[in-house]
Amino acid sequence: MYSFGPFLLSPEQMVLSVDGSVVPVPLKALKTLLILIEHGRVSKQVLIEAVWPDSYIEEGNLTQNIFLLRRQLGKAPEGQDYIETVPRRGYRLTVLVRKVPAPVVEGLGDKEVSGPQPLGEDLDLEAHPEAARNGNARRGVLQRRLSTAVPVLVLALLSWVAVEQWQEVSYRPQFSGFSQITRGGDTAHLPLPFGLSTLLDISPTGQELLVSNSVEPAGASPLWSVPLPAGVARPLADITASDASWSPDGRWLAYVRGRQLFLANGDGTGSKLLSNLPGNGWRPRWSPDGEKLRLTIQPPPSTLWEISRDGSGLRQVPIDLPSSSPPVSSATRASVNVCCGTWSPDGRDFVFQVTQQGRSDIWWLPGKQPWISRLFGREPSPVRITAGQLSSLAPAFSPDGRTLFLVGHQMRGELQQFDPRIGQFVRYMDGISAEFANFSRDGQWVAYVDYPEGTL
Repeated sequence: MYSFGPFLLSPEQMVLSVDGSVVPVPLKALKTLLILIEHGRVSKQVLIEAVWPDSYIEEGNLTQNIFLLRRQLGKAPEGQDYIETVPRRGYRLTVLVRKVPAPVVEGLGDKEVSGPQPLGEDLDLEAHPEAARNGNARRGVLQRRLSTAVPVLVLALLSWVAVEQWQEVSYRPQFSGFSQITRGGDTAHLPLPFGLSTLLDISPTGQELLVSNSVEPAGASPLWSVPLPAGVARPLADITASDASWSPDGRWLAYVRGRQLFLANGDGTGSKLLSNLPGNGWRPRWSPDGEKLRLTIQPPPSTLWEISRDGSGLRQVPIDLPSSSPPVSSATRASVNVCCGTWSPDGRDFVFQVTQQGRSDIWWLPGKQPWISRLFGREPSPVRITAGQLSSLAPAFSPDGRTLFLVGHQMRGELQQFDPRIGQFVRYMDGISAEFANFSRDGQWVAYVDYPEGTL
């Protein structure tokens, strides 16, 4: 294993840890760190080819990995960053790395444990009294073995339950990098009977879109069903809503209108009030078994709430951001907005969006709380799964649950200079994303802060 500062990196397990605790870092970022550890200073091109050998990606993906690593590693004991940018070259590791032996876990050995042996063929004990004595002796041995085996079996069963629950409690999804999918390509326009449309949901069969013509969470407008790949849009009964979604089997439709949550049949008929809400509802999302709904409730700060399909058990989902998240002062804690949660199709994962200090990231929770946590009244800790230069918004799983889609929002601060000959501002220094530029008196040097990374 590689040791640097307080960190340990296992190249075999691809796990980064500190003081025995795993540091949540995506696999691609860990590969980037491993290459830097093994080679010291590496060019950007070599890093890109090594981390993404079979893909064409932009340099921004590498920059995102470096930014994430710097954030998770913090400062080295001497106060500098663990990873230093080599101008126009690449990156290098600034601390000494040592090889240390991996911890050895001693097992039980490979000796076979013999179990109860067969007693042989059945005998007529009255005709063979010596056989009865031998049989009694054998039964005594069997009873002793059973008295030993039963506690062992009970212990094994309890151990199995504990291991299963521990795996459920300790389970964390693995996310391995991001790639941009909106780079052009073929698109098709769907004609609608109104101008401004908002996509709310896709039917379980993938053959219908649930659409409204409102983008305001507190507003309400008619809901429409739009057939795919083509067809005539039709309104869903006389329902007006600010947001809605179909149940996993398409049988039910949950929709919100202001501070009220409603339940209707999948075609919009049979609508009934499910619950009054403590704020304006938004983004109702069904659990995979169709028994629960989670939705965002506004006004700010927005929070996540949960309710059963029968309208009982309305409660706020407790989300306690761990100390590894960006620090939030008590004065700004009220500005932390949690919203837009959704389950994976198998119900194992639940992801949501957290907006604080001007950026948004996607966080993870287990899809259902393990019973061992419920037994001790402990809520699971959320885990942040995005921490790059892009603000990440509106997570959504693919139907097989193996891919997570999201909206990436990147802030830039382009340097420009005024050209008096044409009377316009033009890009300066290739339009690098920077702010707070300041020139030396002789005009030969410029100092600036890279944005949004914040590097001088």
